[in-house]
Amino acid sequence: MPFSREQILEQDRACRVYQAGADAALEAWGARAPQPIVSDDPAYPERYRRDLLYLAKKRLPEDHELRNFQVRHIPLDAFEVVEPQIYAACKKAASRNDSVAAGEMRMVKTKNPDNNQEMISFYGQRSFIEDFKAPIRYVRGFLTEHGYWNTAGRYLHEKR
Repeated sequence: MPFSREQILEQDRACRVYQAGADAALEAWGARAPQPIVSDDPAYPERYRRDLLYLAKKRLPEDHELRNFQVRHIPLDAFEVVEPQIYAACKKAASRNDSVAAGEMRMVKTKNPDNNQEMISFYGQRSFIEDFKAPIRYVRGFLTEHGYWNTAGRYLHEKR
């Protein structure tokens, strides 16, 4: 039996609430939760909610204790306990430099709630300032009137 218009709108409202919760956690990663689809499946909002939490869980670092938590097949009462914990951990992990792959940088835009000023932060394992540094040059030895000497003060050979 197909859903009535009111049932579809109620299902859509529930999915939008779940999407807003996931967006709040994924915003720090510069990402958004996927849009819900209109479905006549009564289990869709619950499946959508678990899929959103699964996406947030995959953003956690490999060594995080909630990373290996199975969110798709746990009972609803346990799910409701772990959901805010995973979203909070996902939001916190976004500001860790080790959450970015080596050689990459992630730009995150945030707004200050007091004055609505937009701030841009960059996260990565290596600073972009390193690209502007001069290459390191090492002194291997010195040429004197007596011959070549290394930096440890040992005589290498006579001057030719």
